[in-house]
Amino acid sequence: MTIGLIFECGPQGADKQVCEYLAKAIRPGLALTSKTLDNKENLLRDAGRVAAQMLKDGCHCVLIVWS
Repeated sequence: MTIGLIFECGPQGADKQVCEYLAKAIRPGLALTSKTLDNKENLLRDAGRVAAQMLKDGCHCVLIVWS
């Protein structure tokens, strides 16, 4: 199973690091695909397009993390 994660933070942001760590701790062997969009403006504008592409690329579901 592959899960897509879209974050508001930058490429090494805390949200990304924590969520990826927890997901792998809860479900070892889980495949993750992550995309960071840097800020709320980008997230609001691009999250739908990015999520659609992740689903097309094989993700079973996509979570959008907005902090």
